[in-house]
Amino acid sequence: MKFYSLKYRTRTPPGGQKMWKVEIDPNHRVDEGLLAHELVHVKQWYAAMLLTFLLGAVLWYWVAPVLGFLALAAPWAHGALYRVKALRILMELHAYKVHVKIGVGPGLPYRDREFAIKAMVGHGMDAKDARRALG
Repeated sequence: MKFYSLKYRTRTPPGGQKMWKVEIDPNHRVDEGLLAHELVHVKQWYAAMLLTFLLGAVLWYWVAPVLGFLALAAPWAHGALYRVKALRILMELHAYKVHVKIGVGPGLPYRDREFAIKAMVGHGMDAKDARRALG
């Protein structure tokens, strides 16, 4: 059973994720690394949602029932966490590690990991740290 929905439609940047939905530009249909990158974000979305549900349940049970309403925000927790620069860097770094592992090499869409380093710099990470982290 698939845990995501995939659509091919013209877009810039070539890949994107919103909740469980992944969109990829048709020109990047063969880019398995990009799909894997976006699926990491989908998994992160599920994890953030589950943890928010659990936090809401714990607060409802042990603190005050009214705090259980926090669970209603669970589908948007990943988006809220993504706005925090340090967390965004960690989320993107994890996704780009998978992207580089699958999509870089001879005969694959990318010759080297420079695209990922540039992307991480765009997300606010230092180039030297990005090179080291993407090893």
